[in-house]
This record gives sequence, C-alpha cells and structure tokens, in this order.
Amino acid sequence: MKPHGKSPNAEAALVQALRRWEGEGGALAHAVGSKLSRLFQGEVDNAVDAEAAEIIETLQELLAAAQASVLVAVRTAREVRGETRKLLLAIRRDNAQRCAMLIRSLQRAGATPSTTIGVFYETAMAIRDPAVRLAFLNRGQRWLAHRLERLMPRVSGARLRNELGQMHSAYSESIKRTDLVLSHLRAATVPSGQA
Repeated sequence: MKPHGKSPNAEAALVQALRRWEGEGGALAHAVGSKLSRLFQGEVDNAVDAEAAEIIETLQELLAAAQASVLVAVRTAREVRGETRKLLLAIRRDNAQRCAMLIRSLQRAGATPSTTIGVFYETAMAIRDPAVRLAFLNRGQRWLAHRLERLMPRVSGARLRNELGQMHSAYSESIKRTDLVLSHLRAATVPSGQA
C-alpha cells in the first residue's frame, strides 16, 4: 500500500502510515517499534547497567556497615549491664538479620556479598567509654537509615524496595530506643544536686 497524498517529511509519512495500518493488527507499528528498540537498546542497557551497579555498590556499603554494627554491639554488650546490654543485644540481632537480607539481595542480583567491615568498627572500638561508643553506634544507625531513605526511590523491584523499607523502619525504631537509653545514661551520670 502507498500512503494517500504527499507527506511533508519522512516523519509525517511514518505517522500517517502507522495510523492507517493501526487497524490491520499493528504489524507496521510492531516492526518499527522493534527496530527502534534494537537501535536504542544498547544505550538503554548501558543506563540500566550503570544504575544497577550503583544500587549494588550501595547495598555492599550497607552490608559492610551492618556487619560492623554487629561486631560493635557484641563487643560493647560485654562491657555493660541492664537495659544498655539488652539494647545492644537487640542491635546485634537486628543487624545480623539485615546482613542476611542484604546478602540474599546481592546474591539475587548476581553479586558476591562483601566481607569488608570498614573503618566504622575500628573507629567505634577505639572509643573507650561504652556510653560514648553507643552514641557513636547510633550515629551509624542514623547514617544507615539515611542511606536507605535515599536508595529506596531508585529501586524498581517491589521485593527489594519492600525489604529496604522494612530495614528503614527497623533502624528508625532502633534509633529511638537508643536515644532513650542514652538519655537515661546521661541522667545517671549527672552528679546529685545538678540534675
């Protein structure tokens, strides 16, 4: 078939042809779409690959930080008692669960989970006062929550996005609990008559 009339340019001719043959099963539209897809697939793949690589890199960072948090919590729990110890054991447990989730997510993406702990652990353990170390650990939790908040909108997969959302909520709750324990510790260290 030939298009009726003269089209002002090739683009207009293509639009006319697509409209005319739309009722014939969309064969031309499909053929053109397939060709355009092949032409631009390389650029799309590169963009998708770059975005996926950035997400994987962020997941690796989160894993390293969560692993460091487990170790800091374990070591610090040995030095304290009462509610502070209970809190630290809960932080250890929760971060161990998050490590397992991040490892599974990385493996699903075809990445090898990192075993790197990073400088956070060394910096935290250089702090001798357990209460000050706990405050530093809580700063780490805030960093993790912030990173998760920034990462979630970039994740298209519903499963991973949901898991990251659960992690963010868990860190937010842990931050609140830690803030409460820290406030009690600070109050306990105030000399009598100065409270």
